[in-house]
Amino acid sequence: MPSDPPPPPAPRDPTQALEIAAGMLARRGDWPKLVARVMATLPRLPPGAVSPRTWLYLVTAALETGSEPALQAAIAAGLGPHLPPETRIELARRLAIGDRAAAGLAVLLADPALMQTPALAGKCLMALKVIGGPRQSPALQACLPVLRRVLLGEQKAATPPPEAPFAFPAPAVPQHPATPLEILNAEVVPAADLADIRHQEAAFAERMRRARRPRVRFYEDVFVNRRGQIWRADGTVLDGGGRLLDPACRAAEATAPCIPAAVNALEASGFFHWFAEWMPSLFWTLQGEARALPYLLGDRAPGYQAALLGLLRGAAPETIAVGDALRVGRLYAASRETAGLAHWGAYQAGFEQLAAQAAPGGHKLLYLSRRDAPKRSLGNEAALEARLARAGFHCATFAGLSLPQQIGLVQDAALVVAPHGAGLAHLLGPRRGLAVLELMPVLSAAIPLRHCFARISALRGHRHVQYLVRPNAATQAWSVDVEAVAEAAERMADEALRVTRAA
Repeated sequence: MPSDPPPPPAPRDPTQALEIAAGMLARRGDWPKLVARVMATLPRLPPGAVSPRTWLYLVTAALETGSEPALQAAIAAGLGPHLPPETRIELARRLAIGDRAAAGLAVLLADPALMQTPALAGKCLMALKVIGGPRQSPALQACLPVLRRVLLGEQKAATPPPEAPFAFPAPAVPQHPATPLEILNAEVVPAADLADIRHQEAAFAERMRRARRPRVRFYEDVFVNRRGQIWRADGTVLDGGGRLLDPACRAAEATAPCIPAAVNALEASGFFHWFAEWMPSLFWTLQGEARALPYLLGDRAPGYQAALLGLLRGAAPETIAVGDALRVGRLYAASRETAGLAHWGAYQAGFEQLAAQAAPGGHKLLYLSRRDAPKRSLGNEAALEARLARAGFHCATFAGLSLPQQIGLVQDAALVVAPHGAGLAHLLGPRRGLAVLELMPVLSAAIPLRHCFARISALRGHRHVQYLVRPNAATQAWSVDVEAVAEAAERMADEALRVTRAA
């Protein structure tokens, strides 16, 4: 047999050698060895010789191990002149995630030009969101709106736009309490993360309690682009979506088409935001004279947007593709806050219209796989699917399925088990009392975002259970204890099937 090829020669450059070694240790999650290796090598390298990626490995390892010398070394690098802008921003963000937000802000502001570079505005905003997050001090939280204005300018009108002569169906606040979120293995995440999850749960319950009825409003004589940003001819941004307005959009004003009236359906953030926020905000257009209004969709919009509008209307409605700029005489837009769905009477007819067109699912026990997803893949999902299949679960991906098939699978299920992913947006359908086991990779900075499906279950009265996993802090790789998840799923299945039979 031929012998194995020799290993590649070790790099002679000590900077490259350190980065390779730190990367290998980070992928293994061996944080103590990473700290030891980097800290032992730093004194032998001249200032500025350490690669940017190595500093990111070191700050993660320092936060994971609690090594104060390593943390101070990483902070000193962030305050120095040698880091590239993108690395400086990411270092600041990681410090804030690790409850060192003050140091993160100092790193972010160490380069005065950083926040005045339009190309970096989005990344700066992401870092600021963590620095001023709910886990930080009131003083740091107070910095966030000020710094956002530095980056974006003022992006809100002094007064909200006027209400339109259209309305949702009569809203009615449900009289049932939200089902409390259950966590199977709270001990696997830091206490601060668990407290943040519980804070998100309590805060959303309060937002549901105080939710205002949904309203339809309108903007007069405005420009919009494919991202849904809204601005006036004088450059005043009325809704920037937390992003800078691309100069190409201002340049396109001179040749922009002009239409008299349309409905804003411009969303570019993925299926969850379309299905759970934007689409319900359009349900007022299903009645009366509103049905004559065209919808604005981005010229690069995914196909599911027009497909769902077609399901809601019973036929393909009129849509207008929007690129860099479109001028609209009267632009209609409605409330999109998730908590507002507590006024279920305003939205029920729309979801019932979708449910009426669902294809039969036929499975009471459902596992929604992410095996074909490019992001956040579950490392041992094949083994989990095989184990759940033996327990009677139907394992499926949504890839290749029509929207009626997707809706029907979730609608007919008594229990849905799934890794955190956009397919769980279908929990928002009209049927109440579903059981859900969500496999959740917990990242401190992402907890407010990833709580989204627990919020849907709170709205709809589903029993929502989370199995928590702390992923690799550098690579975000994650896996589950297959037997622990399967046993929990089997217990939940027995109860869910009993409830279904009793109903």
